[in-house]
Amino acid sequence: MIFVILSEWRPRYPLPITHNSAFGFNLQNDELFADLDIAGFDTYAPADNYPAYTMNLDRWRNVKPRNKEMLLLETCTANAGHIENYAAPRPHGFVTSEAFIGYAGHLKSFCFWHFRGHRYGVEQPHSAVLTAWGEPDRGYEEVVRIGELRQQIAPLLAETKYVSAKIAIMYSDYSKRFYTIDHGGVYDYRSLFTEFYGSLIRQGIRVEIIQENSPLEEYDVVLAPFVRWISPTLLKKFAAFTEAGGKLILGPMTGDRTKELAWPATNGLDRLGEWLGFDQIQQFTVKGLAYQLTYDGLEEPLDHLVTVFHCPEDWETIGRGNDQTLLAKKQLAQGEIIYLGALPSNLTDSLIWQSFCRKELFPYESDRQLIKCSEGVMKYRRESATHVQLWISNLGMTTADFTLPLPGFERLSGEALTRGNHRLKPYENLIIEWEKTVESEESDDSFSHPRA
Repeated sequence: MIFVILSEWRPRYPLPITHNSAFGFNLQNDELFADLDIAGFDTYAPADNYPAYTMNLDRWRNVKPRNKEMLLLETCTANAGHIENYAAPRPHGFVTSEAFIGYAGHLKSFCFWHFRGHRYGVEQPHSAVLTAWGEPDRGYEEVVRIGELRQQIAPLLAETKYVSAKIAIMYSDYSKRFYTIDHGGVYDYRSLFTEFYGSLIRQGIRVEIIQENSPLEEYDVVLAPFVRWISPTLLKKFAAFTEAGGKLILGPMTGDRTKELAWPATNGLDRLGEWLGFDQIQQFTVKGLAYQLTYDGLEEPLDHLVTVFHCPEDWETIGRGNDQTLLAKKQLAQGEIIYLGALPSNLTDSLIWQSFCRKELFPYESDRQLIKCSEGVMKYRRESATHVQLWISNLGMTTADFTLPLPGFERLSGEALTRGNHRLKPYENLIIEWEKTVESEESDDSFSHPRA
């Protein structure tokens, strides 16, 4: 009924039509936004887990393949609140940094829920711009500061365009539904994905979050973890992507169930396993067992589900679990495939995962010649016809570092930045600019683009 109304109004309604979604909603977002003009979302991510906020930017920017604009329709001025769940206010400056990095990442609105506090109902403890009795609420000054910031950066946004990362992670609303049923008492899809995504951006790896119907050809690397059902259409896209020179990283648990969340009939990884040529596939939990992952001379314990397999001779085993194949790689004429049968338990602190990312992902990090970021620093790339800009913000709760291989110019302050190490206070924001000719002339050949 809703779509009938929209179809009648659309020819004579001049403004774009949207709807609010969120990671907490159980929706097929590709279908929801297919008939809408622009993506809209809500988020109330806590300050001590900043990837939970930026994951929204990187996801909703890509939910509509032909329109990467997005609207933040609800967030809090200081804290979310519910009569069953009180929450402490965000640290001073955090919400302003959310707005800054959001606009850098192609956000077109930053809206607060709500303007005046509720006197009744379940959200009475929720912060607002004004209290229920009409005085400035605890987030009022932050709202004013965001308005001033928006005016300051508006000319810089107008003269530049957002530039997508070359590394993408596939998020699956189908898999989220599967994990609500088959979770083993330990898995939650949103938490799994947030940890996986967060482990990359904490290392300074900029990514896009895509879905099954997204085009793959604009990326150099596509990671597809936890995507339990691989449709025939998606498998064809994977094959075309690798044949064209792309790098595909699958697993864990990718392809291990059918569309009905059943065990496959002919191969333990269904049609994906047949395409890879795997057999002798077994999946089991190692919780409570002394089961070690060995990779690159390192060893770490595993828990939860692992998938072991036998691969053909043209594959290279790069990781083992108690002498069983867990990680394997295959070089193609132009591309490459890696299957991960398991991941270390704590990706953020895992030396194995850091080693894997250095080898397999950092060569494709498109900003690596301009900056090296420590944990806490989030960055987005914007470009004009003549200049490259990196908009960076320290979203962490402590001081963070970044290193510049080349000197740059900071647009907000008008100051020159020397090459070398620099520090960012919590919730400090910078816009660093270089001429495009400088980046191309000063680039190190050892970091030449893998698909150039």
